[in-house]
This record gives sequence, C-alpha cells and structure tokens, in this order.
Amino acid sequence: MKRAVISALLVLLCTTGLASASWTFDVYALNHTTATPLDTGLSLNAGQRWVITVDPLDMWRAGNDVGGVREGNADGLGNPYGHDFGFYNYAGSSFRYGTLVGQIGTGTYFEVGTAFDEVVSQSGNLKLLYWDALTPVDNSGYVTATVTLIPAPGALLMASLGTAIVGSLRRRQTV
Repeated sequence: MKRAVISALLVLLCTTGLASASWTFDVYALNHTTATPLDTGLSLNAGQRWVITVDPLDMWRAGNDVGGVREGNADGLGNPYGHDFGFYNYAGSSFRYGTLVGQIGTGTYFEVGTAFDEVVSQSGNLKLLYWDALTPVDNSGYVTATVTLIPAPGALLMASLGTAIVGSLRRRQTV
C-alpha cells in the first residue's frame, strides 16, 4: 500500500506541467487600449516560455474606417493594408498603431503581433491591448489571441524518470 501511494505521488509530481496548456482571449480595439488593457488573469512566471498567436486574417480598425484604409491585423496598421499610420509613442514604448501589445504586471510593453514566442523575463499577470491613444471612441473589431504555456524541456526528462521509478517499484513488488 505504501509503495502504491509513493508511486502515485511520483507520477503526479513528474508529469505535472508536462502538457502545454492554452487559453483564448478576444481583444477589442475599442475597449482594450493602453488606458484599459485586457487583464487575462494568467499569471506568468519569469523563465516560462509562452507562445501567443493570432490569425493574420483577424482584422480590427482604428477610427472611422473609410474604404478599409485603417484596417489591419495584430501586426498593426500599415503596409500591405493600404496606408502607413506610423507609430504611437506611450510610456517609453513605440509600436505601429493597431498592434497587439502585451504587458506583464506593470512592466514594459512588448510587441505581440500575430506571433510571439519567448521566455518571459518577469512575473505578473498578462495584459493584452490594442496599441492606440488612451481614449479611442471609434475603433472597432477584435482579434482572438491564443496564449499557450510551453513546458520546460526538463519536464519530459522528469516524466521519463518518474515512469522508470514507478516501473522499478512495480517490478520489485511483483517479484
């Protein structure tokens, strides 16, 4: 009985964090800007690898979109979508208008765009936002961001080691 409990605990410890986990969030151009970013509620820890993807065909708009010139995807407004609206500077950061931007806790802003894949360097809740002025009144549309936690490379090694230990304990028990 004691070995069964130890075996179960080893399997639990060694496989925790093995599989990646994903969440999806709709980030709205009107509601989620620098003044009111979307707090995803996901707590990121320094050293974890996160991947954030957005379908490049997901579009959102800045202002009164006459003829589609202010439409863009999470990479921002600009070529090849018609006109280049330049960059918006805020709190020491500068990105193309309409870019999907992230922030961890109260840290610096970083570009997410349609594809982000990095090991984060600080801990805190992940916020996502449409890079635009503080109080937009006429933006529209949204993009859907998929946020995925990628397990550390050592997780597979730990799971293999745990399986080997459990197998060894079971062999001893049946002999």
